[in-house]
Amino acid sequence: MLEDPTAVLPKDGPDTETGTHSCLAGSRALLLRWIEALGTKDIDALLALYSETAILVPAMQNYICRDTAERRAYFEKLLANPGLTCQLNTVCMSAGRTAATATAAGHYTFSFERDGEDEIIPARFLYCFEEIGGVWLIASHHSSKFV
Repeated sequence: MLEDPTAVLPKDGPDTETGTHSCLAGSRALLLRWIEALGTKDIDALLALYSETAILVPAMQNYICRDTAERRAYFEKLLANPGLTCQLNTVCMSAGRTAATATAAGHYTFSFERDGEDEIIPARFLYCFEEIGGVWLIASHHSSKFV
């Protein structure tokens, strides 16, 4: 994992008229909490970052997770990999048309051990964030391995 995962995140702009500043700050903080929860293998913290109706299209399996139980099953399997880390490589963020939505796209690299060998999986991602009841949550998350 990066020493400072914020190093690859875009910086805020002071656009208070449209709420862009707080929108990007909230979604940026959420992305960093996701990286942290994955790194500490805290499945409950990970699941709490997703809205109840969030869709997850994960990089490490071929089916879509449409509810909390399916997301839990996916993360249980992913987090069981010894030495699992996720490093942010590049991130582009944009505010939505309202002050309550944002997206983040970029690249990250998963690393873990499999059968005694280091496995490194570079992947792309797209997160859609939504502020619901004053809390920023992941509304959808797509990730896919590089080809």
